[in-house]
Amino acid sequence: MPPTASRLSLEAAVSARVAGIAVRHPEAVPREDRRDTVLLAPPGPPRVHWRVLGFPQDALDWIVSPRDALLQALTCLDEEDALACLDSAVHEGAVSPAEIAGVLARAPERLRPLQREMDPLADSGLETIVRRRLRRAGFSVRPQVHLPGIGWIDLLVEEILAIEIDGYEWHSSRERFHADVDRAVREQAFGLRTLRFGQRHVFEEWPLTLSAIERQVRER
Repeated sequence: MPPTASRLSLEAAVSARVAGIAVRHPEAVPREDRRDTVLLAPPGPPRVHWRVLGFPQDALDWIVSPRDALLQALTCLDEEDALACLDSAVHEGAVSPAEIAGVLARAPERLRPLQREMDPLADSGLETIVRRRLRRAGFSVRPQVHLPGIGWIDLLVEEILAIEIDGYEWHSSRERFHADVDRAVREQAFGLRTLRFGQRHVFEEWPLTLSAIERQVRER
């Protein structure tokens, strides 16, 4: 909201919430392999950003532009989560690579160097975070690598270790589960060492996760 909207009724915003309806921005590129979800904020009035829109020319009458949505999100995030947000915005087609520079130019100065670390090949924000942490630990990491006879792997570390990042939601079907198992068998048949991690291993047990990666690379 603009700083002049001092009489805005936040209580009215609370009563206007509608749960369970997913609305995509008309300019966002649809993805058949993803389900739209709505994440509801905690109870109480919403958090208001008292800022002038950076890209008002792209806004619709009821929703801000994808660039402004990204810009507002960046102001609330640390560097790690901000990079995941940037990668995902480009990967999902909500913001073009050419538009990122304009968004970061309006973002907090501490976030501007993140443009050099971006890699929209990442298939999830979790992959981005793991890639960044491993590169900062001194490893060479390539995201979304296709290996003949095996298929796509999330991250290839030092060209010898495959890392698969699994979110709970992607194993909700029998078909997806069996596809992952089949790929694991092919990886072993080709002699590719593979480690699989979930969200908990990244956010709650990272020291142990990093130790496992370091040991596998060292032994290979």
